[in-house]
Amino acid sequence: VATFGLSLPSGQYPAPASLDAFVSTLLARLQTEHGVASAAIAYGLPFTGNLNAITGFRRADQPEPDSASMPSASMRIVSADYFKTMRIPIRSGRLFDRRDTATAQEVVLINERTAQRYFLDTNPIGQQVLVTAELARQARNGPKTIVGIVGNVKYRGLDEETPAEIYLPYDQHQVDAFTVAVRTTADPLGMVPSLRREVAALDPLLPLANVKSLASLVDASIAGRRFTMVLFLAFAVVAATLSVIGVYSVLAYLVSQRTK
Repeated sequence: VATFGLSLPSGQYPAPASLDAFVSTLLARLQTEHGVASAAIAYGLPFTGNLNAITGFRRADQPEPDSASMPSASMRIVSADYFKTMRIPIRSGRLFDRRDTATAQEVVLINERTAQRYFLDTNPIGQQVLVTAELARQARNGPKTIVGIVGNVKYRGLDEETPAEIYLPYDQHQVDAFTVAVRTTADPLGMVPSLRREVAALDPLLPLANVKSLASLVDASIAGRRFTMVLFLAFAVVAATLSVIGVYSVLAYLVSQRTK
């Protein structure tokens, strides 16, 4: 999976319709590129460390709690093929599709952790949640219907607990900054020139930011722990070597003392 960031200038893309037109055209072009299996965009891609949003939300059938006890979840805004591209399984219900347009009823997907934490007493599918989006200014607040439950995903680190997450469809929440994820059938970084060419065909002045493979993002997330383990291993090797030399030296000395 190759990833890169795009930020559309507000002067050139002032309206949600212009953002939607650019994204839909870009994804269509990328998916027809030779060597591309699927392509998607995400506001909040795992392991990138940016474009992360938190939203407060509550079940519509429950009274509004005070601000201190308001449930919260990580929020992702994704295109329809995001789950296919990232290989995130659907557990129940459905994924986003063509029905989820800007004028249709607003929908949301939740992960298994959200379902286990906030919907133990009922089936989440068909339930409404009231979302108070933060950080993503184009995301719309208000009631949204849960249409599916997807698998849990590690976001910041492989050793961290999976957070409660909700997913909003990009067609209903057009953001102007996002990460593009492209699953390829060959070396993902080898596809970068082709991906850059497709972006330039739509906007030649638009730069690709943070071009990396998803594997390298995962590696970077554990780089600190890997360095610590290598350091411990180096100390262990030095200690073992000194021990072997010390034992050999003592035995050699004893043998030399007893040899006539």
